[in-house]
Amino acid sequence: MKIHLWKPVTSILLFSGVFLLIASCATNEPAPEPEELTIEFLITLSDEELMERDSDGDGLSDYDEIYIYGTDPLNPDTDGDGLSDYDEIFLYGTDPLKIDSAGNGFTDGQEIEMGTDPLDPEDPPFIKKEDLHTVHFPFGNSALEEGEKDSLIHNINKLTYAEEFRVLLIISSDENEETANANGTILEQRAQYITHFLSENGIEENRIDIELKSAGSSDCTAGDLDEHNSCISIRSVAFIPINPYPFDPHFD
Repeated sequence: MKIHLWKPVTSILLFSGVFLLIASCATNEPAPEPEELTIEFLITLSDEELMERDSDGDGLSDYDEIYIYGTDPLNPDTDGDGLSDYDEIFLYGTDPLKIDSAGNGFTDGQEIEMGTDPLDPEDPPFIKKEDLHTVHFPFGNSALEEGEKDSLIHNINKLTYAEEFRVLLIISSDENEETANANGTILEQRAQYITHFLSENGIEENRIDIELKSAGSSDCTAGDLDEHNSCISIRSVAFIPINPYPFDPHFD
């Protein structure tokens, strides 16, 4: 009697070999793409795989973004300044991790749009409101005392530096002052004095806007009344810079 055992054994071995081969192939395949890409998934991939990927389409490989530049491989504009990470690194030389590389209040994207240098903190020249001093007049007088002229010169220097700026002059008087004489009201006299002083020192009148304002001593800060029962802080010219640029900078 012949017992034929080799056929089923061979079949089992062949089946096992196929199974092992399939299993072996399966372990060498790349991980399946998740429905939502994450950094956690990307860092499980090999360097070679990352070098071939550009998940956010910004021109930088996922490998370079993760391991060289520290940018977000899933966001073409990591810092949100309006410029792609690639353009910041290779075109403009700005920092793809800083929204404002120059630290002057304007984003890198805003500077490129304005045609200014995103790496130069002095470009564009800018005047903050607090950069300009308020000057104060003596009671009933339209001319400044010497100490107040120093503040006025300071303002002129700022306006000369930032020549694109206009300035609003809010000229105020205390209602207790004499309000009119042959040369006009005290407010008009002060306006003439200030604009003449500015124009003589290089600030053209076409850069100056004027607002006249009369206020009562009831608006005075405590302790600011003088011997005339007049408010020192109200007898003033406030200088308000007018931003000529299409964007308002943001300062920390």
